[in-house]
Order: sequence, then structure tokens, then C-alpha cells
Amino acid sequence: MAMLRQLRYHQRDEVLTMSTKLSSSSFEWSLAVIAVTLILITSASAGTETVIFRSKNEPGTLIFDSAGNLYGMTSVGGGHNGGTVFKLSPGSDGVWTETVLHRFNPLNHKDGGNPFLSAGLVFDSAGNLYGTTTSGGEFEQGTVFELTPGSNGTWTEKILHSFGPHDSGDGEQPLSSLVFDGAGNLYGTTSTGGAGYSGTVFELSPGKEGWSEKVLHSFSPSPGDGRNPVGGVVFDKAGNLYGTTFLGGRGSGIVFELSPGSNGTWTETVLHRFKGGSDGGRPYAGLVLDKAGNLYGTAQAGIHGKGEVFALTPASGGGWTMTTIYSFIGPPGDGNLPLDALVVDATGSLYGTTYFGGANKLGTVFKLAPVSGGGWTESVLFSFPGGSNGRNPFCGVTLDPAGNLYGTAVRGIVFEIMP
Repeated sequence: MAMLRQLRYHQRDEVLTMSTKLSSSSFEWSLAVIAVTLILITSASAGTETVIFRSKNEPGTLIFDSAGNLYGMTSVGGGHNGGTVFKLSPGSDGVWTETVLHRFNPLNHKDGGNPFLSAGLVFDSAGNLYGTTTSGGEFEQGTVFELTPGSNGTWTEKILHSFGPHDSGDGEQPLSSLVFDGAGNLYGTTSTGGAGYSGTVFELSPGKEGWSEKVLHSFSPSPGDGRNPVGGVVFDKAGNLYGTTFLGGRGSGIVFELSPGSNGTWTETVLHRFKGGSDGGRPYAGLVLDKAGNLYGTAQAGIHGKGEVFALTPASGGGWTMTTIYSFIGPPGDGNLPLDALVVDATGSLYGTTYFGGANKLGTVFKLAPVSGGGWTESVLFSFPGGSNGRNPFCGVTLDPAGNLYGTAVRGIVFEIMP
């Protein structure tokens, strides 16, 4: 898919432009008014933003370590313009200090380069960092890498897998974050490649001679299956994997489940095929799982054509029930175009960002809180004003133990929102 192959070379505005053009030309937005049985309430902006750091390059998705430091990547910059891995450490004076842990060099045909902005990092139990890049590696199709901290404060990179070569059946160009299982294996997606050239779900397993990769599922261009996953995957307690694809199904993407079998194979079940319009469509991000086993995600379509948040709930007799729990209505009071994954807190509330919308049409941070008896209440916690306070958040948010939200926005902004 030409659009997805080019994602790695573009900054946020260019990525969004391509995505929006493709979406709008592929199907007509449905503006039909349908009955909504959920409680949908929008309240005014209530959060306070603090810009904690300004980067020279656009920073992507953030994660915390146990000491309260933030880690993330940039898609460009560094000595070879291949992007960086960075750490932000809070000081006693409230000032955050950046340390660059690694500068990617995709030009040497060994290292990866240009990590996708919404692809975050993940820690293992020993404190090592893992992530993906969209370019570089032995075959120029992206990599999975590990960064190991040393006693002198330096970090050492190791390439665990180089994707490709093209036509080999391996995945190509991963755009997502990774996830660990209980045995220490890593799982993720590639946006292209595989047997059907439509992307893959893969597993990386550690061994005495290094890490070995296995393609668990190759998405097919045939009718029904999904194509071109952008987001990653998530595990449930039984060991099943869940994710989304940007395209395929009925044309507007799918939600899928992969279940492991006793013989080492994995079986795909399509849980929902988006139809576009009021059903939603073009899910750009992966899913989040709550304590009750419900799945939540975002899609670019919706009743009002501004995007939606959806839920998939396990049915008592088997299968899943798909529900739209919120449809964005756009500015001036609401967000427009959610692009990245949600986060869920201990109370079951969901948090995320929209790229557009809000009071200034420059994006929002929002909260969806479950209502006793059913339904959800939406609150716009912050509307981005532009300028030195940032605009157009692309990569979602992460929570600290106190319930504060951290994320990134265009203009190199790293922000904190205190609800």
C-alpha cells in the first residue's frame, strides 16, 4: 500500500494529510441520524496544561519508568536524521532534563531508523527498552531493537530482527509498539509485507543464539480479512491477541482476534468489520483492554464524521457485541479525529486525544467516564491553543500514579495535563 509505505518519511501533518485523503476518497461519510441509547454528555474544558519540555524534533508516544522518568522516540533528528530514543528526567526544581539514549543510523544497513511517532517503547523486567523502526536494518524494511542500560549511564543497542527481504513472506515496515507475554516473547504488527503483502502479526522469541521471529498471521487482500495494521496488539488473560487493521474487511478496517492452538498455529477471528459512516471506520490505533475483558478503540468515521470511540463486549453466549460509546461532534466544543490508542485508569475511565477540534480547532485531550447504570460522560480536559503551547496531538497520552496525563504535540511539545 503506497500510502503506508510512505508513512515513515513524513512528519505528523504529512501523515495526517495522506490518511485523511485516502479515507475521504474511499467511502462517503454517513450523516444519517440514528438513535443512540447511551448517555452522551459533553462538558467544558477543565484541565491545566504545563509544557514540561520543548524538543528540536517531533517527539512521539511516551512511557514512564518506575522512577517517574519519561521515555520516547523522535522519527527524525540525531546525527544521521534517523531519529532518536530519549529520556526526560524531572528535577527538584520542576525542570525536566533530556538525555539522548540512542541516535539511529539507518545508513549503515545495520541499525534501524525513523521510528513511527505513535510507536512507543516497552520495558522488560530487567529495565531494557524495546521498540520498532520503520526503516533501516539489513533489508531496509525496518527493525525491532533492544536498548540495554550500562553502569556508566550509556545504553547499548542490539538489533533483534531486521524485517524482509521483500517477497520473503516476512513482514515489512512496523508502525506499532510491542507487547510482552508472560514468557518474555515480544509481539507486534507490520503495516505491509507477509504472504498477502497486507501486513502481519509477528512474534519474537529469545533463545541461546539470539531472537527468532515467527509470522503468526499474514493479512490477506481477499474479501473479509483486514489489511495494513497501524496499531499494535494486546493480550487477554487467556493468551489471545487483539488488534485492528486500517483497511480491509468491508473496506474500512476490522477488529481481529488471534487465538493460539496446541500445535503452535494461531487462528484469526474477525470480531467486527467496519462499514464506514455511522458504523465507524479506519481504526488507526490499537485497542485497550479493561479489567472486565472489554475492548476499546477509536475510529476515524462516526455518526457525525468526526470520529468515534467504540467498545467490544464479550457476549454471554459467545461472540462479541460492538457498541459506539461516543461519537465526536467537532469544534467548538468537542474534538475531531482521534488517531491513537486510549488509556484506561483504575475506575474504568478512558483518556485520549483528537488531532483536530476543540475550542481552537487544534486538538483536544478528552476523558470518557462510565456512568452508573450505563452510558458514558465525555469531558474535554484541554483544547490546544497553538503557538508555544502546542497543537494537533498525534500520539495519545499516558497516566502517572497521581492521575496526571502526559503526551506530545506538534511544535516539539511535551505536555502535562492536570485534570
